[in-house]
Amino acid sequence: RPVPIETIDGQRLQLRSVSAEHDASGLHASGWVRRDPNNYGLVRAHLHAIALDANGQELQTVEIRWQGNLPTGVRSRRPALFRADFDPAVAASTSSVRVSIQDGPLHTTAARG
Repeated sequence: RPVPIETIDGQRLQLRSVSAEHDASGLHASGWVRRDPNNYGLVRAHLHAIALDANGQELQTVEIRWQGNLPTGVRSRRPALFRADFDPAVAASTSSVRVSIQDGPLHTTAARG
């Protein structure tokens, strides 16, 4: 079943077609990230997918990178896919998901997704 989702774009990247849903294996958020049309340089960023309860409290944050590279050429604006998998124990209590772009590298070395 679908879960309400909120997205927060970054200064140099945009999120597109983001969705979250419960299925037989748990809670997942997925979508596409692409460069801002006016951004041609190096991008050092990652994503946070946050499971929220009915009161808006954070239940779990999953840090992820998108799959593949975001081309730097003017003619190539191909987006990259991402997917975040949440802990099954968190899934039942999740009312919504927030996905945001964060500047810099991943904060943890044990990021999932």
